[in-house]
Amino acid sequence: VTRKPLDNPGLRVAGSIEGNYGDLRQEWSPTFNILASNTFETGQGTFGVQFSYSNSKLKSRTDASQLVDYCYRPADLSGGCARIFDLNSGGFGDEPNFTPDNFPPPNSVLVPQFANVRTTTLDRDREAFSAIGQFETLDGGLLLTLEYLRSETSFATEEFALLGRIDDGVSTNQPRAGTNYTFDENGNFVSGILTQNVGNAYATPFGLGGIPMDALRFVRDTQSTTQDLSLDAQMEFTDRFRGKVEMQYVKSDLTRDSVFGATSTWADIGIDLSGGTPDIEFLAPVGAPADYFTSGFY
Repeated sequence: VTRKPLDNPGLRVAGSIEGNYGDLRQEWSPTFNILASNTFETGQGTFGVQFSYSNSKLKSRTDASQLVDYCYRPADLSGGCARIFDLNSGGFGDEPNFTPDNFPPPNSVLVPQFANVRTTTLDRDREAFSAIGQFETLDGGLLLTLEYLRSETSFATEEFALLGRIDDGVSTNQPRAGTNYTFDENGNFVSGILTQNVGNAYATPFGLGGIPMDALRFVRDTQSTTQDLSLDAQMEFTDRFRGKVEMQYVKSDLTRDSVFGATSTWADIGIDLSGGTPDIEFLAPVGAPADYFTSGFY
């Protein structure tokens, strides 16, 4: 704590109250603080004591969307990604396919391979208490400061996510049947419904097609406690000889528990970047049954 009781002699009381509103969580998070100090004059010097307490809560939510692994492809989408090095499940190749003079290839467009969406909530509670005692002799030759601080924090996170992926590093997407990709004047992808491996019963269930997708939930709870005890002694023996002694003991404990769960399936991914916020949908492939995502069979 920066402020000490002898900095401002006499009885002092201060406090504050504030609130934070998260528009996505639609919840208020309060914070309040209080501090009180007083000093006492004696025949030997001045004593000072100070106590403070703080309690803070925070509730937040973040939503995120990601377009992953953009690559250059022929404008008619007749080929896969033009990569400087060949890519496969084992990593990158050794010989470059392009040089700075011929990359990106002419008549190419920029297309994402897949997309992700996630929503994450955070709940944080923090409580802190401090106590300070000071003593200064009448001549100012000795100033002792004893300080204790204890802080407890809990931090809980929960995340839900839908994540597309490309498993082999070679497969690439195509427009869903009956649809087309749209691009801006610079050849950058704007909108479309991505699918792949339609008709390939080995790669997707019954050959319906779709991009591999993981649905996951991640939960983490963190608890931490920190205690800090310090002693500071400042001594003035003469006008030219001074001394200072500092001692501090800090103990901190942290526990963290996490649980992760995920399921995998295949989905077509609808993407629309024409607005201010990307619009991303995970869709059942064409011809899929109504319970495609809920039956657990696909």
